[in-house]
Amino acid sequence: MIAVGEETHFKKSLVDARIKIIKELVTEHQIDIIAIEGSINVSHIINEYVSGQTQSIIFHEVLPGLNEPYLLQGAGLYDCEQMIEFIEWLREFNSKRKNKITFAGFDFQNFSVPIDSLQKYSNGDIEINYKLSSIQTTLRKSILSILDSGINVIATRNWLETFRSARKDLKYVERQIFSDENAIFFDELKQFTNLWDAPSFPRDSLMFENLKKISRNENVIVLAANYHLENDPLFKGPKKMGTFLREYFNENYLAIGLKEDQNSAIRLKNPKIVDDKKLDIVIFVSQGEKCNRIYRK
Repeated sequence: MIAVGEETHFKKSLVDARIKIIKELVTEHQIDIIAIEGSINVSHIINEYVSGQTQSIIFHEVLPGLNEPYLLQGAGLYDCEQMIEFIEWLREFNSKRKNKITFAGFDFQNFSVPIDSLQKYSNGDIEINYKLSSIQTTLRKSILSILDSGINVIATRNWLETFRSARKDLKYVERQIFSDENAIFFDELKQFTNLWDAPSFPRDSLMFENLKKISRNENVIVLAANYHLENDPLFKGPKKMGTFLREYFNENYLAIGLKEDQNSAIRLKNPKIVDDKKLDIVIFVSQGEKCNRIYRK
């Protein structure tokens, strides 16, 4: 497992450098899976395209959905021109291979796509469709309220109660229509609605469990923020995904972090002898502008 991180999301120099590294790894080595810090279900839509199962994709609708809270707050993550070019490149690469590279998400940052998908399993049941619509409206208002009231709103009782309400409605829907076929939609929704009022805020541990299921003892490239990839057992907050990955994969986990610096250089770090051992390799790239966003039409 090779993880390629970035110090800050949506910076052109970091995105360009990361894509260059990924292409090199994919071209020169046997890579089975590219896993990203993005929605499980939206990544599945992208995978159907890069694997040739579908013939077209509407990028300005799909890419922003990889992180719906960012989309609602007007922040960018993967909805950029470079990501479109990379996906097209991966599709072309896969077209020449019998064994396709899988594009997968291990984060749970979209609720609209799984909710819309679950409505197809309701068989027109009014109560189920009402509950699903209520969940979507509740979650959307909760995320948007961060813009109005600031990040501290997530610690208020009323804000947390909205997620408990959504979770209650989701449990009702799950009892009515759950099946192996639609389990992927429930998985992302349950993780999203369970996250916010958990005392330990277990996002990294949940992403680790998702990534562990994805890996299946295959060769995986992991894309996430440097923070999540760091092996940092002394960190005072919730345990980071990178710490879980180091414990689980041992020497089979390599973490590469990308950072901005005026003077580009490569600094190799040996975790056994260097005090700062959170990342195995740190690559410094020149500082640059933010990426050019693509917008929903």
